[in-house]
Amino acid sequence: MPMSTRRLLSITALLSAEILACSDPTRPVQLASVDSRPAAPAVRFSGRIPLDRPRSSGREDLDGDGAEDCWAARWEGGSGAGGVLLELRAPCSAPPLAIDTTSSFDSFLSRVELPPAFTARPRLVEGVVDLLFGRSHLRRMGSIDGSLQWLLEHQLTAAGTAAAPFAETRRYRPTWAPGTPVLPPSQVVIVAEHPPEPPGGPRAMLVYYAHNHGAFVPAADCGPLSAATTRHGVAVHDRARNSWSWIYISTEVAKLRRPSIGRVSCVGDLFVIEHDLDGPVELVVVSPRTGQSGRIPVESGYQMETGGVIIDGTSYSTAELTEALRRSSSP
Repeated sequence: MPMSTRRLLSITALLSAEILACSDPTRPVQLASVDSRPAAPAVRFSGRIPLDRPRSSGREDLDGDGAEDCWAARWEGGSGAGGVLLELRAPCSAPPLAIDTTSSFDSFLSRVELPPAFTARPRLVEGVVDLLFGRSHLRRMGSIDGSLQWLLEHQLTAAGTAAAPFAETRRYRPTWAPGTPVLPPSQVVIVAEHPPEPPGGPRAMLVYYAHNHGAFVPAADCGPLSAATTRHGVAVHDRARNSWSWIYISTEVAKLRRPSIGRVSCVGDLFVIEHDLDGPVELVVVSPRTGQSGRIPVESGYQMETGGVIIDGTSYSTAELTEALRRSSSP
C-alpha cells in the first residue's frame, strides 16, 4: 500500500465514529455530521503566503499571545507533487518547527503532520491554518460538506462482493441537502489523537483541495432527478423535493487537472457514469436513493439503449443491473 494511502487511512480512521453510525441503508439519509447549508462559492484556499514567489517570510502574532512569531516559507514541487515547506518559530526566539504541506496532484485529500509541540497550542494551529490556507476554510467534522463526507466514507469502507457484471460494488450513505448543487469550498479539518494516546491535542491537518472539481456542467435528466458533473464528481438534484446529493467522486485519478468523468446516462432509477481511468474506461452504476454502486470494466465499448446498456456486446437491462446490485454484498 502506498505511503500516501496509509497516511490517509490513518487519519480517516480517527474520524470513523462520526461518519459510520448505524442507519437503514435502504433509505436516503441526511447525516447529522454534514452541514446542509450551501457552501461558499469561493472554492480555492485563501492563505496569506504568496504563492507567486518561491520564498517568503514574515513576523506576526499567529496565536494571539502578544508575542511575535516568525515564519519562512518556500514552495517545492514537480510534475506529480508539490507544496509549501513552512519553518515556524513561535515566538521568534523559540526553536524552529517544520510543517510540510507537500501533496500528490492525483488526490483530493492530503494529510499534513503537525509537530508534537502543537498538541498543547490549538490557537497556534488555527493561526497556521490561517497563514497556509485561510481561516475561513477551517472546518469541524460537524460542518464539512457532502463531497468531503463522501470521500472520507469511501476511504473507510471496503468494497463488497460483486455479482456479474460488476467487478466491484460499494455502498455509501446518501446525504441530501436542500436546494441545488453547490461547489464545495476547499477545507481543512484538524485531527486530534484520542485517548488512550496522550496528550490528545492537534496532531495533523486533513486538507481537501476541492478546487480541482472545477465547475458544474448539466449532464442528464432521469425522471425527477437531474445530474450535474464536475471534472471528477457527479451530483444529482431532486427537482420535486428541491434537494441534492453527491453520488460519485473519482478516487483513482492520474492527474486532477485532467477530467475523469465522461458521459452520464440513465437506466430506470440508476445513473450510469463513464469513468476515464487515464486510458481504460469503466462504467459506474449508482442508485442515488439507496447508495448502492458498482464498477463495470469496458474493454471494447458500450452503448446505452432504452431500458438498459450494451457492454462489450452483452446487453444488460435495468432490472438485471438492479438485481445484480441487490445480490452484491456490501461490508
